[in-house]
Amino acid sequence: MLGMIENSARNMLNMINRSLDIFKMERGKYQFNPEKFNINKTIHKICDEYKSEFEQKKINLKVLINGKDSVIDDEYIISGEELLCYTMFQNLIKNALEANTNGGLIDIDITEENKDVVLTIKNSGEVPEKIRETFWEKFSTAGKRTGTGIGTYSIKLIAETHGGKVNLDSSEKGFTKINI
Repeated sequence: MLGMIENSARNMLNMINRSLDIFKMERGKYQFNPEKFNINKTIHKICDEYKSEFEQKKINLKVLINGKDSVIDDEYIISGEELLCYTMFQNLIKNALEANTNGGLIDIDITEENKDVVLTIKNSGEVPEKIRETFWEKFSTAGKRTGTGIGTYSIKLIAETHGGKVNLDSSEKGFTKINI
């Protein structure tokens, strides 16, 4: 019981700190301190956190490196702030999970294009047409019961802080693809 309380308190503190980081990013005052970390391991850890949800919805989850299946011990080292990237990837994976249909798929692929690392998440389920134009804007939401419209906005800010860009592709019927 004490461990659960401690874990909840730690999670709440992390949420507050991420909110402060987002506020600083909005103001151009964030101090970016990149370090090397294994992006593949980070993504696998997040997927493990949602394992029961994936199983409950019977989602076919794949974590890939350059289009090939990966395991947690496969290395793909990048430079960035791991905690910020963790938050960004967690938001992406959670959104893909929530938008997904039972028996659907989520493919997460780490690739390199022109010496840039590209993370692509493709999932069953489409972003509603009415919010596609504003998807990355603050407070944009599809009316989810618990949605605040901050998740995709923070993904965009974190990607930009790392020198990256975000792209939403809804061109394939029944699927959403996000590239970071």
